[in-house]
Amino acid sequence: MKIDKNYAEFIQSIKQQIVQSRYAAARLANREQLLLYFKTGLMISEKIKAQKWGAKVLEQISTDLLKELPGLKGFSAGNLKKIRLFAEAYAPHLVIGSTASNQIRLAGIRDGFSISSTLSNLIENKAFYEAFTGISFSHHFTIITKIKAWDARIFYVQSAAVNFWSLTVLEHHLENNLFGK
Repeated sequence: MKIDKNYAEFIQSIKQQIVQSRYAAARLANREQLLLYFKTGLMISEKIKAQKWGAKVLEQISTDLLKELPGLKGFSAGNLKKIRLFAEAYAPHLVIGSTASNQIRLAGIRDGFSISSTLSNLIENKAFYEAFTGISFSHHFTIITKIKAWDARIFYVQSAAVNFWSLTVLEHHLENNLFGK
């Protein structure tokens, strides 16, 4: 069978649609995971402080979640600790939902993160939101554990998202203090 030029272009067009759809689905899944981890981390942090629970509570929470949701992945005691640290690191700067002013700026973003006023002077809210949700939890955890200054964190979040850095590339740039240079 001879394949004509129109047919080959048609196949390429379908292929492009499939690739774009898969990429969009992955971005949505990543955004939802970050939102889940942020909300869960805040809940755990607030409950630990309010109830004065000890360090072993994360193991119990993990065990109980696994009983309630057999086969659940990503909620080991170690990951719950990381999730809590993630939420605590970003909580002063991110809020869940949208304020009236952020609803205008972040039109089309449903029930996600909003940027608090402490960051609004440093960055444009929508651009940071896109960058924030454009990198993985592993990227975020690496940044918050290795970088303390907020302007540097913002730089690395945005750079990793815009340049599609792998975790290895991000770690390389952190070790070489790209922000400082």
